[in-house]
Amino acid sequence: MAKQWTIEEDNYLRENYPYKRIQEVCEHLGFSRQRVHDRAIRIGVKKIKFFGSPSAKSKETQFKKGMISWNKGLKLGSDWNKPTQFKKGCEPHNKLPQELKELSLLRQRLTKNVNERIKRHAKKQDTRP
Repeated sequence: MAKQWTIEEDNYLRENYPYKRIQEVCEHLGFSRQRVHDRAIRIGVKKIKFFGSPSAKSKETQFKKGMISWNKGLKLGSDWNKPTQFKKGCEPHNKLPQELKELSLLRQRLTKNVNERIKRHAKKQDTRP
């Protein structure tokens, strides 16, 4: 059975969870990250807005009004979505010869037919008195 939460642990969680990193709180309490997070939700404690806000670095890299993207005017997937990436005469390493493809299709059909016959035979056996 899992260790129960004490009143002292709940109080520590209320005081420190909003302001400290969850890793520090986990180490102090001795619980897993998921268990601490679940308990915080259960007792109604949330992180302060600072932890959820984007960093200053991400603000610098966001598009600003008037900026032009590098792919403006290109068709969606125009250059990197070619039907094949192989040069003429080159084949992929895992390409099967035509004979093997035909044999595998034949094997699939035969297996399907055998399975259907087994089912039909079993039905006939069940209906006989």
